[in-house]
Amino acid sequence: MPQSSSTVGFLLGGLLTGTLGWNSAFFINVPIAILALLGTRTHVQVEPDQGTH
Repeated sequence: MPQSSSTVGFLLGGLLTGTLGWNSAFFINVPIAILALLGTRTHVQVEPDQGTH
């Protein structure tokens, strides 16, 4: 599975930079980062501080 996702990433990256230019690669990271932050906030639970270290 990781090899196929790497291949897809390279192909989509090449298509993106070939059609919209190399600057567009930076703009695709912003929505991905926002989704990752939102996903982390909703799926990772914070444990209360126990006061012991």
